[in-house]
Amino acid sequence: MKPWKMCWGIFFILMPVSGFSGTLQQLATKFGKDIKNTDTKIAVMDLSSEETEKSQDSVVVRERLTTFLAQNKNITLIERSLLEKVFQEQKIHVSGAVAADTAKKIGELTGANAIVSGTLSELANDEVELNARIIEVETGRVISAGQAVFKKDWKYFKPLAVNTDEKVAADSAQDYYRRAVKYHNDGKYNMALEYYSKAIKLKPDYLEAYYGRGSIYALTPSADEFLGIKQGGDFKGKYAEAISDFNRAIELKIDFTMGYFSRAMAYNAMGHRFQFLPDPGQGTSDYDRAIADLNKVIELTPMTTTTAIAGCYDTFMEVPYSPDYVGNYLHRGSVYEAKGTPPDHWAAIEDYNKVIAAFPNCAYLYSLRGKTYKAIPDYTKAIADYTKAIEISTNTTSNYIARGDIYYSKGDYVQAINDYTRAIAIRTAQNSVVIPPGDIPKWGEGKPIDPSFSSDFVNDDSIYINRGNSYYMKADYDKAIADYSRAIELNATPIDGLGVELGPGKAVAYANRGNAYQAKGEKDKAISDYTKAIELDPKYSSAYLNRGNIYLNRYEFEKAFADFNRTIELNPNDAIAYLNRAIIYYTRFEYDKGIEDDTRAIELNPANDDAYFRRGEGYQLKSAYDKAIEDYTKAIEINPANIEAYVQRGYVYLRNSTSMKAIDDFNRAIKLDPKKSAAYSGRGSAYRNLHEYTKALEDFDKALEIDPKDVAGTNRTELYIDTGKYDKAINDCTERIKRNPSSDIVYEQRGRAYLRKGVLDKAIADFNVLIKRHQDFEQIYISRGEAYASKKDYAKAILDYTKAIEIDPNSQFAPTAYSQRAAAYYATKDYAQAIRDCTKAIELDSESGPAYRWRAEAYYAMGDYKKSAYDVGRALELFPKLQSKMQTLIDSLRAAGY
Repeated sequence: MKPWKMCWGIFFILMPVSGFSGTLQQLATKFGKDIKNTDTKIAVMDLSSEETEKSQDSVVVRERLTTFLAQNKNITLIERSLLEKVFQEQKIHVSGAVAADTAKKIGELTGANAIVSGTLSELANDEVELNARIIEVETGRVISAGQAVFKKDWKYFKPLAVNTDEKVAADSAQDYYRRAVKYHNDGKYNMALEYYSKAIKLKPDYLEAYYGRGSIYALTPSADEFLGIKQGGDFKGKYAEAISDFNRAIELKIDFTMGYFSRAMAYNAMGHRFQFLPDPGQGTSDYDRAIADLNKVIELTPMTTTTAIAGCYDTFMEVPYSPDYVGNYLHRGSVYEAKGTPPDHWAAIEDYNKVIAAFPNCAYLYSLRGKTYKAIPDYTKAIADYTKAIEISTNTTSNYIARGDIYYSKGDYVQAINDYTRAIAIRTAQNSVVIPPGDIPKWGEGKPIDPSFSSDFVNDDSIYINRGNSYYMKADYDKAIADYSRAIELNATPIDGLGVELGPGKAVAYANRGNAYQAKGEKDKAISDYTKAIELDPKYSSAYLNRGNIYLNRYEFEKAFADFNRTIELNPNDAIAYLNRAIIYYTRFEYDKGIEDDTRAIELNPANDDAYFRRGEGYQLKSAYDKAIEDYTKAIEINPANIEAYVQRGYVYLRNSTSMKAIDDFNRAIKLDPKKSAAYSGRGSAYRNLHEYTKALEDFDKALEIDPKDVAGTNRTELYIDTGKYDKAINDCTERIKRNPSSDIVYEQRGRAYLRKGVLDKAIADFNVLIKRHQDFEQIYISRGEAYASKKDYAKAILDYTKAIEIDPNSQFAPTAYSQRAAAYYATKDYAQAIRDCTKAIELDSESGPAYRWRAEAYYAMGDYKKSAYDVGRALELFPKLQSKMQTLIDSLRAAGY
C-alpha cells in the first residue's frame, strides 16, 4: 500500500466590509478611555442642531450616545428625567456648547462631575456628523473631544397638528394635549408621554392623544433593544405599547390613514429587531402585518398627495414619514426587502418600479432597486440600475462602491477595482483638508480630533479593504497588501476592553493582509497579521483558522491544534476547522477522534466531497478498508473529478488484493490528470501484483519522470529485486541515497539487493547504517542475521535473530526471526533448539512454511521420521515452491518408508 500522505489545503476567508457604521460607538469608547476617574458621574446634554426642525435627530443621537456610554462600568449616567426636572425647575436651557459657569451649576444641582455636550450636523447621503466633548464641571476643562460620522437610520413620527389659536380650559384634555405636543416637538418625551396620558385619562376617545403617545413609544426603544440584548426571554422596548395606541386610534377612526401608516412603521421596527436573534425569521409575521397596514394606507391615500420636491427623492430620509401616494410604495418596498424571501424581493421591485415610473430621473431610486436585484441575486439588472444611478449622479460614491461589490461577487475583479478606485478618487476630491501623514490622529493618543478632519479618515478604510480583496483575487498580492495597509492607517480604533466591536475595518484589514502575505509565501508576516487581528478582535474565528493552517503546514501541530480548537469554540459550524483538526488527530494516531471531526464536517456540509475523502483517509489509516472505500466512493459520487479519491481508493483495492479494481481507479485518475505520479505508481504496483512486470516498470518509470521523489522509486527497486535485477536495484538505491542520504528504506532495499546478489559484506554494511540509526528496528536485525548466516557466521546470525525477538517477541516479524534462527541452530546441529524455535514460530503464525520446513529437517536429523514427514507435507501444502529445497529430505523419507 502507498504510505499515507497528509494532504490539506489552505482556506482563506476574505472579509469584505460594507457600509460605514459604528463610529458613534467608537466615540463613546474613546470618551470612556479618556476618563481616568473610576467613579465618574456624567450628564448628557441636549445636542444643538443647525435646523430647529431636526431636533428629534439630536434626541435620537443623544439617547444612543447615552446607551453606549452606559456600557462602561466606570461611568454613572444621570437619569434623563432627573435632568429635565432640574432644568425645568431652575429654568436652565442647555443645548450645544455649554459655558463653564453653567456646567458648574449643573454639577452642583445633579451631582455630576462631568457633562457631555455637542453639535449635530446633517451631511449628504443620509449621514450626520456629531462633534462632542466631555467637560469637567468643576474646572470647565475639556477632558476629551471627538467626532463621529454615521448613517441616519431612524425616522420619526410627527404628532398631528394642533390649533393653538383655539382657547381651551386649563387642565382640560385639550390643554394636556397641547402641552404634550409642545414637549413632543421639543424632544422632551417623558414629559410628553405624561401629558398625552393625562389627556387620554380625561378623554378616553381622544384619537390625537393616542396617536401622539404611540408616536413617542415607537420613537424611543430602550437601550437594551437598541443594542439587541435579549433579557428574560423578551426584548425590552415600547413598540407593543405604540401598536396598542395606534390600534385604539384606528378603532376610533376606521379610515385613519396615519394610524395605519404609523402602526405599519412600528410593526416594521419590530421585524427589524429580530435580526439580533439566532432565527431572524421570527420577525416575518411583524413584516406581514406592516405590509397589510401599508396596503391599507395605499388604498386610503389619494394620488394627489405625492410631495417629492423637483420630482425626486434624493435619499430615503426624504421620503415623507406620512401617507404619500408614491412614498407609500417605497415604504412597502423597503418592508418587503427587509422580509427578505425571494418572492418578497420581487414584490419590493414591483413597488420600486412604480416609484421609478413616477420619477425616472431619480438616482436614489435606481440605487434602491439595484440593491434588491443584488439580493435576489440578479447581478446583471443590479449593475444596470447602479449604472443608471451613476449616470444621473456621477459623484455619489456609494453607487460606485455598491456596483464594485457586485462586480466582485461576479468575479469581475477588474471592473470592481475600477469602481472602488473611482469611489476613492471622489472621496479624496471631496475632502478639502490636506493633512500630513504624521498628523493623522489616533484614538489612543488621548487628544481631540480636529473637527475639520474629514470623515474619510474614519470611514474610507472599507473601500480600501474591498479593493484590496479584488487585487487579492487577481493574485496581485502587492497591491492588495498596499490597500490593506492603507485601511489599517485610516482606521485607528481597535476593539475595546469589553470585547465590543468598534467598526469593521482594522481587524479585517490585518486578517486579509495576512491572507495576502500567506499567498506570497511570507508566512511569518502572515502569522504576525493574524495575531494582530486576534488582538484587536479576540473572537475573530477565521483569523485563528488561517493562522492554524500555517502552523499545520509547518508541522507545528500543537499551535495549530490550539488555533483550530479556538476556531471551533467561536464558530461550532466551521467545517474547515473540523477537517484540519482531524489531520492533527491522525498524526497523533487518534484515529477515532479524527474520524469524529471529519464526520462533524460532513454533517455541516453533506455536499463536501473533500470531507468524505478526509474521513476515508482516516478509515484507511485505521485499517477499516471497507469503510474507507465507502467514503472514497461517496466523494467520487459528489465530485466525479476528485482525483485523490480515485487514487486512494485504488490503493485500498491494492491493499485488498483486488488489483483489477485498483487499475480501473488509477486509469480514471490518470485520465483526469495525466501528470498524477501517484496514480502511475499505484497502477505499477497493481501490475507488479499481477506479475505484469513490463507494464509495472513502464508505470514506475513514468511516475519518476513526473516526480523523481515519488514512492515509485521504492516500488521500482522492489520490482528489480523481485525479478532478480539486483544491479539495477542497487543502482537505483545508490542514486536515491545521493538525493536523500537520510532515507532508511533505501539502505534497507540496497542491503537486500546486495544480500540476494551475494555481496554479503556490502549488505551487512547497509544494515549496519540502519541499526546505528534505529537500535529497535527488528526487521533489519533479521536481514543482517540472514547475511551472517549466508556467510556461515551462525553465531552472529543467532545473535541478530535473538535481538529481533527480544525487541518484540510478538511482532509481525517474530515468526520469521524464530524460523530463521531455527535454520541457524539446525546448521550448528542444535536440533532440539531448532525444533523449539520452529514450534514457537508456528504458534505465532500457523501458516509459516519455513518453520515447518526447518522443523521437518530437525525432526529427521533426530530420527523422528513420522513428525518430519508430517511437517514436510504441511510445508509443501503452504508453499509448494519449497519442494526443490526439500527434495533431498523428501527422497530420504521415501527411502525410509514415509
